[in-house]
Amino acid sequence: MAWSVVSGAIKVTTTGTGGTSWDVGNLGAALSAGDRMVAVITFYNTTATISSISDSLNNTWVLLTRGNSNYVAQEIWSAVSADGTPSSITVTPSASVGVSAIAIASYRGLDTAASTGCLDGTPLRASATANSSPDSGTTAGTTASASGLKVGAYSDNGSYRTITAGTSDASYTLNASNSPTNYATAAIESVDSGAAGSTARATFSSTGTADWQTTVFVIKLAVAASGPSIPILLNLQRQFRN
Repeated sequence: MAWSVVSGAIKVTTTGTGGTSWDVGNLGAALSAGDRMVAVITFYNTTATISSISDSLNNTWVLLTRGNSNYVAQEIWSAVSADGTPSSITVTPSASVGVSAIAIASYRGLDTAASTGCLDGTPLRASATANSSPDSGTTAGTTASASGLKVGAYSDNGSYRTITAGTSDASYTLNASNSPTNYATAAIESVDSGAAGSTARATFSSTGTADWQTTVFVIKLAVAASGPSIPILLNLQRQFRN
């Protein structure tokens, strides 16, 4: 079973205080039960964190990875839809975070573990100041499975740079981005992870320099349902004959 992209959405806010929920809205396409949502959140405040994400369907959102540098923080969260498309998705920070941006994409055919157990390997993040070549670097570890969803996540401090999908390691497809913008930038891209035993790397193309963070991670495919084993089938045949 192969994975597929279902939809993507963007939300930008100019202020955010602790306990204030940011309504991201729906994802612009119908989700089915079992579809996985992935959110990339960018904000200005390297001491605050995202306390929680919730949605109208009460799906369980889990933090996959976070990091911060040069006044730009990036967090990546994910949830599996239990029943269709949430009519609203809200994000709550622990403290005032100023400008923020949220990019959410949804995918079908992925592992539905409600934890970091959905990941194949460990996420890798890199950051830079006044740099125009966003690059996560290459993971030291390799994937255990083939044909998973390899995701690149991008965050920066704005200033009207256009961000497009990277091609240095693989030809990614951009799933959601709010660039160019004078506010915080959030972008998410994806591509097949390739054969088992592959490393992972994410790059983006940028029209100018920025203080950025770029992360790469891989989500495993859904576990295929298995049918009865051959001995069981043989036993059923014997019972039928008798």
